[in-house]
Amino acid sequence: MRRLLWLSLLLAAPLAAQTVPPEAEAIHADVARLAADDLRGREAGTPDFDAAARYVVARMAAAGLRPGAGRGQWLQPVPLALTVATAPPTLVLTRNGSSTALAQGTDVVAVPPPGRRRTALDGRIVFAGLGVVDPTRGRDDFAGLDVKGAIVVLLQSRPDDVPPAVAAHLGNPRQRARLAAARGAKGVLFLAAPALADPAGFAAYAAQQASARRMTWLTPGGTPRDEGAPALGTLSYAGAEKLFAGSALSLPAVLAAEHAGTAIPRGPLPGTLRFAAAARVEKRPSANVVGLLPGSDPALAGEYVVMSAHLDHLGMVTGADGATHVAHGVQDNAIGVALMLDVARRFQAERIRPRRPILFVALTGEEKGLLGSDYFATRPPVPRGAIVADLNLDMPVLLAPLRDVVAHGGDRSSLGPIVAAAAADVGLTVAPDWEPEQGRFARSDQYSFAIHGIPAVSLKAGPAGGSDTVQRDFARTRYHTPEDDLAHPVEWTAAPLFARLNAAILRRIADADRRPHWNPGDVFGAGVR
Repeated sequence: MRRLLWLSLLLAAPLAAQTVPPEAEAIHADVARLAADDLRGREAGTPDFDAAARYVVARMAAAGLRPGAGRGQWLQPVPLALTVATAPPTLVLTRNGSSTALAQGTDVVAVPPPGRRRTALDGRIVFAGLGVVDPTRGRDDFAGLDVKGAIVVLLQSRPDDVPPAVAAHLGNPRQRARLAAARGAKGVLFLAAPALADPAGFAAYAAQQASARRMTWLTPGGTPRDEGAPALGTLSYAGAEKLFAGSALSLPAVLAAEHAGTAIPRGPLPGTLRFAAAARVEKRPSANVVGLLPGSDPALAGEYVVMSAHLDHLGMVTGADGATHVAHGVQDNAIGVALMLDVARRFQAERIRPRRPILFVALTGEEKGLLGSDYFATRPPVPRGAIVADLNLDMPVLLAPLRDVVAHGGDRSSLGPIVAAAAADVGLTVAPDWEPEQGRFARSDQYSFAIHGIPAVSLKAGPAGGSDTVQRDFARTRYHTPEDDLAHPVEWTAAPLFARLNAAILRRIADADRRPHWNPGDVFGAGVR
């Protein structure tokens, strides 16, 4: 039914809206190739992604870029690994000499930590509220708690007393697991968010998690990246009641404080937990594609600007009809990669090299948890301190004429004024984020750079001219489904304008006398990784 509706809209749309203007033909061609059926959705760690990467290499070379991954190579290998449970993990509560296994799917969704074949640990239990540490506000949810050797229970929710982008960062599960590990915790359990309070909702969540494909990347020694204290799974409210029973802490009081946004009681819980999991770890090698545009100023040769866009998508997915379909990923994110290639071609056509060198990076593993960008920012082909900024292109959602843009992260650093000036140059304005509750700055690849202290920004089509309405409809009906394809309208007139804007931003960053900087006191200013 959904496809029939969109087809009717497509047929009813004015012909001009579907015409590809000459300036957008190369962008259209790149999108069409990357979203083609034979690339089967470009899932990271598959031959389909590898074929897409080879295409991007050829297009980067044609745009005049040089290999930028080091040692004359275009590809930065990213050693991804898929973790598959070989048996349901177990979580056993022991109290007063009596042991009780928490029921998988009802009390808890226990999962094998990524990249680990076997995990066995036990420890006392400590509830640490949200597990948030925010030095900018003097907050430390671990203060006064002894979590060394313990399994820490944290609320899955994010803090609600800070801006959404900051809340998304502070509430990032991996960040909180790293904080727990730094204080000696053995593992982390998350207590389900209020949206999963209903048993039926938690059961649906458990079923979805059972089929989830968990990935990480491996170090040269074959160990998983630093995930912090192993995340053991998610407790239901029923499971939490068993842990809080007999405790000085009241679960209803904890949940009431969470709902009210007041101080959450914290402290030890009685008994111990024992966790065990066995898994198969399958190596799924992939790569970031890196092209280099050399700079022209010898004094700035050691400072690099990064333009990034994720190349991967979901691969083959189940559609509304129950059958398996290609997840083409046109808006997410074939068009982002195509726009990045167009920006490279614009620099080639200008024949005036930027002062700073620019690295154009097509990233793998975004859909697996920002893995490719995390690998790149952790192990960049140039010194990390030499990277002055990241301009990320992810799902700009070009479905209506482009009149304004939203700059995610623009309010956090000196990149904001640069974006505004470049937008004025091309006849656009910068609009406030009209969906701040989404916390998008911490949900895409720019976040991997930001947590290393590198100023970053990502642009999306703004709300003007009804663009907000069509973007919401896209998110509701087509995002992460087989419907994100070229059978549906794309506003091709917006594509070259969006590319011009990003090229202008990149030029301003690369040619500026000073490198970008975070605003004073910003949570990302000192690097939080």
